[in-house]
Amino acid sequence: MEEQIRKLYVEVSSRCNLRCKMCFRQSWVGERFGDLDPAVFARVMDEPVLRDTGTVFFGGMGEPLVHPALAEMAALASARGKTAELVTNGTLLTREKVQELLHAGISRIWVSIDELYENYGKIQVGS
Repeated sequence: MEEQIRKLYVEVSSRCNLRCKMCFRQSWVGERFGDLDPAVFARVMDEPVLRDTGTVFFGGMGEPLVHPALAEMAALASARGKTAELVTNGTLLTREKVQELLHAGISRIWVSIDELYENYGKIQVGS
């Protein structure tokens, strides 16, 4: 039985637009934050080991929507026959951004919500 990668998780950015109280990133000291180089992502997408991978999931500890080339990377994954999905805190989603992502091939957007009411701004600081 041959092993295969069914879902590839990609952290396109370790940066985030929020400072959530419960996020363990708040305890990191001296951590450098940055974005994945789209050229590196393109090389990864060309790896033979990913030929049969069904899904590319954009997420991680950073907020994917802060990456300026997210839609281009999603379009590349989609062009390679992959299902493209992402998880976001939702604060950067606009009608235009959603249209851009759908056009790029994102088929599912997961929104992470930690509070719905009065404590939302206290928990998801910067939202």
